Formats: sequence, structure tokens, C-alpha cells
Amino acid sequence: MNAWLVINDVMKNNKFTDIYNKLKEGAKKHKVSLKEYTNVELLSKLKIVDGEIKLEITERPAFILFWDKDVFLASLLESLGFKVYNAAKSIEICDNKALTIKALLAKKIRMPKTFFSPLLFSEHGQIPDYFWQDVIKELGFPFVIKECYGSFGEQVYLVKKEEEILACLKKIKNRPFIIQEYIKTSKGRDVRVYTVNKKAVAAILRTNELDFRANYGPGAKAKAYHLNDKFLKMAEKVANYLELDFGGIDILFGENEEPIFCEANSNAHFRKLEDCTGIDIGDKIIRTCIKCQEKEDC
Repeated sequence: MNAWLVINDVMKNNKFTDIYNKLKEGAKKHKVSLKEYTNVELLSKLKIVDGEIKLEITERPAFILFWDKDVFLASLLESLGFKVYNAAKSIEICDNKALTIKALLAKKIRMPKTFFSPLLFSEHGQIPDYFWQDVIKELGFPFVIKECYGSFGEQVYLVKKEEEILACLKKIKNRPFIIQEYIKTSKGRDVRVYTVNKKAVAAILRTNELDFRANYGPGAKAKAYHLNDKFLKMAEKVANYLELDFGGIDILFGENEEPIFCEANSNAHFRKLEDCTGIDIGDKIIRTCIKCQEKEDC
């Protein structure tokens, strides 16, 4: 069986190539030839001719493992009839924190109280004070500002007082963001659940005594975590609602240690999770892609 691994052209440091190699190892075990393409390589071969999209690559992979966030490219490949994992729509929703929250509304998934940023057409645009007064009235201090696009705990800010709002907005400029209730009972700790084929297959407890973000910077630690029924059900419900073939679901701890959804990641790194649990995530992802091709109903 031949398949493609699509990666981002600039994401080639050791942290990323390690993941790519693990996926290739998993593919090799199952006699799958996983050929690597960057998003730039594929887009250079895609063009519109006579009103139709053409791909100047004759080979037809059985499936495409899309380890990138170039949603437009993923959707183009789907329009050509390729089976893409994860699907473009799931990648798009998970990559945008506002869309993730919106997708889970009315699904009985407990989440922090959330506000959405108004659209600013210019980086010099300003959000009126009355908006922030409503935020402060509802959430109090501190609260969390998250840029809609961001990874590895970056682009997430803890706002402790009114004067810090402006400083935060100067960093964000006119990029979209959400504002959320700070879950103080989960300060510096969360659970990363990895789901494959919409089932929880492994989990780690992430902690950081030096930062409010459990997964960020110096002091961050991880260890295997046994999921209780509530955490397991939340992770699997989220994976199903977002139609994730694989991904990482991050969950916070409420006042009584109950699960509170934080965010979902369509192509979450899994090396630390493998090291802590001994579970071969790369192998499970490849197995799922193969099974979906055989069933033709995934």
C-alpha cells in the first residue's frame, strides 16, 4: 500500500522530524510506503486548467496522512478524491480555538466561560472599553486571552489586572482571539488525552510549577495518567463531535477535580506521551488509516 505524509515546508526541526520518523516506522511495520511531501511541493503541482483542478503527480496514494494545518491544501486534495486523515474540516475547526468552542456548543461539554474577540480589520483598530468592562464583570481577574491560532502553549496570556489588557492587545494586534475564565484549580496542570479512531488510547498528566500553562516552558513535566470515567468520556465525545481520526484532547481540572474541556489538537505531538506511557501512537494512527481504507466507511 502506498500513502503520503504531508508536512509543512518550514516544520523540519528535530521536534517535528522525530514525529515524522515515528509515523514512517509505524507505516513500515504494516508494509505501507509512506512518501513525504511538503505543502509547498504539492501546491506547486496543483493548478486550475479549463476550470478544473489538476495535480501534476500521477501516483494515487491509498490515503494521505495530513500532518499540517494547511487547510486549503487538505480541502483541495479531498476535492480530487483523495482520502485525507484528519479531514480538512476537522483540522480547520481544531486549529481555530473559537471554531472549536462553537463546534462544541450544545453538546453538553463543560467549558470555561468564553468571550469572542470582535473582528479588527487593522492592527491599529481598537476594541471599545465597554466590551472589556463586560468581560471583567463576568470573568473578574485574572482571565485568559488565547489567540485563536497557536500551539505549544504559546499565544496564551494570563491577564491579572486592567492595565495588562492593552499590553496583551499590542502583542496580538488584529489577530483573532478568545477570552476565557481562568480555571484556578487547574493552575499549571492539565491532562492530554490522545485519541485514535475516536477512542482514548493514552493519557498524560502535565504539570508546571513555574507557569499557569501546564505544557509550556521551563518546569513543565509529564507522567502517565489513568483516566477516570468522566475524563475518558469527555475526550471521546470531543473526538467524535469534531470527527477526529486522531488527535490530542486537553482537559483541565475543576473545583472538584471534574473535567473541563480546554482545547483539541488535530495533529498533536505524541513523543512525550509515548515516552511516558510506552504506547506506540504512531502505529495506532497508521492502523486506523489502513482499517478505514479497508472498510471504506470512515
